[in-house]
Amino acid sequence: MSTRASLIGRVVAASTRHPVVVLLLAVLIAWTTTRSITGPLRDSVAVAKRVASGDLTSRIVPSGRDEAADLLHALRDMNDGLSRMVEQIRTGAECMALKKQGERIVVGLECKGGDDWSSPPGPNDIGLDAISSLPSMTSVGGTTLSTDAQGRWLAEYAWGDSPLSQGTSGGVSALFERPAWQEKLSVERDVEHRRLAPDVSAVADPSTGVRIVFGQQSLLGAGTSQAAPIWAALTVLMNQYLLAHGGQPLGNVNPLLYRVAEGANLPGFRDVSLGGNAVDTSQPGYDLVTGLSSPNVDYLVRDLLDIQRGVAPR
Repeated sequence: MSTRASLIGRVVAASTRHPVVVLLLAVLIAWTTTRSITGPLRDSVAVAKRVASGDLTSRIVPSGRDEAADLLHALRDMNDGLSRMVEQIRTGAECMALKKQGERIVVGLECKGGDDWSSPPGPNDIGLDAISSLPSMTSVGGTTLSTDAQGRWLAEYAWGDSPLSQGTSGGVSALFERPAWQEKLSVERDVEHRRLAPDVSAVADPSTGVRIVFGQQSLLGAGTSQAAPIWAALTVLMNQYLLAHGGQPLGNVNPLLYRVAEGANLPGFRDVSLGGNAVDTSQPGYDLVTGLSSPNVDYLVRDLLDIQRGVAPR
């Protein structure tokens, strides 16, 4: 029997014999009832105020099965959901490799945060985040690179490992319309004509990564958090070449990259058409795994200079 029912029973039993006791019990019932309502409401208001101020650290422990408890349950779910969202944004910011060059920002595509970063992808990991799908971004996918003993390019395919817990990524934006420079692309699962990513790729597989010497220690660089800075550095070098040969800094390079891919005097990209991830596979031409593929920088920068000089194919 509940406390409230027990109190009511006592009131009934004592109503004819002890009117003063009845009055006291009635007051106690009213106080208990009021407290059972106002307490959770007060807690709910306090939690809502903390969330509104940006504090998502509250530990909410609902009790009971009434409407007030339902409200606390809803606030707890909201608080937990916001905490996860903030963690994803924070992780994305940490994972992104950003390098401004004129109007350009280069961003990597594969980061998955939290304690389960190395686990196979789940439903919440399928999709394209807002940052990597910005049309002002150059989104960079990842590849596995093979070279000869002198470091010369031999082959390349989309980066992915078993059981697909790491690797390159991409997809269709849920936020942005298809930019003009992607108008001619055809992707089967893009039913609403949206922005596609990645744009390009570079080596990212830790098995074929880049050796980095830092603090007299030899380290291995990998991931699209490496591939994006590679493209940023290549953009700097291409700008130097362009300026040295009478050209201009690249600025918004995305339209230029797609124009080169459509047709140029030299093959500016090494087409990656093998491999894939948990959702898409690489194929000839543009795909949602490696984009336009990896650059042949020597040819690509000459193609870009041809565009600036007006001698590139139309």
